[in-house]
Amino acid sequence: MRRFLAASFTTLWLAAVPSVAFGAPQKAEAAIDKAEQQFLQTEFDAAIKTLDAAINSCTPSTCTKEVRARLHMTMGLVLAAGKRQLEDAKEAFTRALDLDPTAKPEAELSTEEVEYAYQKARQELGLAKEITKPKEEPPKEGPKPKPKEKGDDDDDDDDDDEETYDDEVNPNWVYASFGWDFSILLSATDVCVPANQNSLHIVCAREDETRYTGQPTLGQGDNINAGPAVSTGRVMLGYDRLLFHNFTVGARVGFAFLGATAGEASFLPVHLEARAGYWFRERPFELAQLRPYVMLSGGLAQIDTKLKVEVLEDGAACGASDPSDINSECTIPTSADGRIEPRRQTLSAAKQAGLGFAAATLGLAYSPIPLMMIGLGLRVSVTFPVVTPVLTPELTVAFGIEDL
Repeated sequence: MRRFLAASFTTLWLAAVPSVAFGAPQKAEAAIDKAEQQFLQTEFDAAIKTLDAAINSCTPSTCTKEVRARLHMTMGLVLAAGKRQLEDAKEAFTRALDLDPTAKPEAELSTEEVEYAYQKARQELGLAKEITKPKEEPPKEGPKPKPKEKGDDDDDDDDDDEETYDDEVNPNWVYASFGWDFSILLSATDVCVPANQNSLHIVCAREDETRYTGQPTLGQGDNINAGPAVSTGRVMLGYDRLLFHNFTVGARVGFAFLGATAGEASFLPVHLEARAGYWFRERPFELAQLRPYVMLSGGLAQIDTKLKVEVLEDGAACGASDPSDINSECTIPTSADGRIEPRRQTLSAAKQAGLGFAAATLGLAYSPIPLMMIGLGLRVSVTFPVVTPVLTPELTVAFGIEDL
């Protein structure tokens, strides 16, 4: 809060007082406060621009060594803690210590990476005999900022978005995903009538898992209700390649389970998928942060939904002594396999959808460390040629690896 108020006051003062009445040291102090505020808001590139401009205007003839040292020290803090560019941070700390050997990074904003780069600079200048290493190895450095050409102004940073990632960004990601399908079914009646089973892509099976081919009483039970229904689950392994700052392409292979096998039903447990993704926010893979994304995908998958269906055998067709009495048992076969069906029975009806699909996934990933992500997503897909809408919540754990 103290820094925010100080930065706000300084900004208002600069706006109210003509620039000729305000010297470079005061502007440098205002730039430091502004850069620290941008750092706290994770606007690291903006903080670097602010400090670059202040360093260029704060010359030896206009600023003291102490003020210039503070600018370089703040630059080192942003590079180490924000961008994780430890070599560049060490160089900034070295320049600061050349100007003021007593200079130190702001304690409230310091991290293990900052302390590591700072101690490296002190050792290089002979100010420290040993390096105080962080508890863990510092993370791999991110890409260096694009050098400015002569004539570039401070606002001209849009070209940075067009540069491709180099090897230091680790553009390769491998991951494991788990998802559970929920099919959105339409209501249907007389689903276990043999002819309807074929047209509706439903397989009805008896308790002993043999195919039901009897003759149900029309309009009496034998129906499914509209709405979402639990379907298959699937585990998948995948690989994504980062092509540009915000775009990935990749593929997944997986195994689906809990598909229908009763009643001579066939189930393909293989999942094959190609996909392309867009990741929101500026340079999301350079920073440990929340990463919202959207994916478009398509491929091969079968999605089965198992339901329980009550059927009443047609009394007249099955030879019941009193067809109007549901307790009057059948006496002659009505099924294709010559079986005498029970007058009433509960069947397993499996709705089978696929084998192709097209999908869009909206998700949010969190990167606790630079080379790891944990993501939650909701995939909305449509299967074909058997058309069924499907919702699939997914959990993903991903790891970045060195360039292949």
